[in-house]
Amino acid sequence: MVVHDFQVPMCHEFDVHFHFAADGLKPYYALDSIRKDWGDRWRSEGKPTAGFEFNGTQWKTTLDYDSQPLQPWRDSSYRLESTPLFRAYFVACDELYDGERPDQSQRIRGGTITVRPRWPEMRKENGRKVRGYMDLGKPYLDVQVQASNIDFEDYLELVRVAFGALGVSPSYIRDPEPSSNINDAAVYVRIRRGESGWAFDRIYQYLAYKGKMRGVEVLKENEWDTSKTCSNCGDTTKSNRVERGLYVRSSCELVGNADCNGAENMRQKI
Repeated sequence: MVVHDFQVPMCHEFDVHFHFAADGLKPYYALDSIRKDWGDRWRSEGKPTAGFEFNGTQWKTTLDYDSQPLQPWRDSSYRLESTPLFRAYFVACDELYDGERPDQSQRIRGGTITVRPRWPEMRKENGRKVRGYMDLGKPYLDVQVQASNIDFEDYLELVRVAFGALGVSPSYIRDPEPSSNINDAAVYVRIRRGESGWAFDRIYQYLAYKGKMRGVEVLKENEWDTSKTCSNCGDTTKSNRVERGLYVRSSCELVGNADCNGAENMRQKI
């Protein structure tokens, strides 16, 4: 069996922090303007959502925000009375897309952009110093991107285009600081989509052959719905899978790794 004939390494999970300081907190203020301009529509229409094209594929992005237990920057240049955290969810509208709004989608090919403001000597609401962040001696944005199944070299441009679709000038997303860093970059090997049919059959044949030699029966099972079905009570609500790594079913108190939940569903089928 020649493995490289039908297998290819693919970009999988990626977690990167881009630091942008060229424009200070201007892109942060631009995001806050969207939050304020949306006004009552947060309740009547839902979260701001936009579509865009990137590398020949249609994408969708949804903006959300949350409060942070931080003191506003005391510098006279700071324009806000609070320190909201912004998060943009994005997903490719390809054959893997489930049709849900990006923040509710499983985002098999997509992820989140989390925007945090940073400045010197940050403090919490209780007056204590914020620890664990990079103090660059100047204001900047920490733009963390966590996503899956996207080429690593596309992340910066993808953030630019997504921000532009939401109404933030893409020109802000440029010249990342040297302090930018990668938390995680995972590459995996999977079967090429165009050849997956015969390749899977061939793998099964090898497994069945080896299993027969050792007296082990090899069974085929369909994985359909195993990732969103609760292995404890059988509920199939999509929102149970909070993220790719987290599965929560509150009514039966199941909280666990989403992949482990799916694996348990497969085990129960056999």
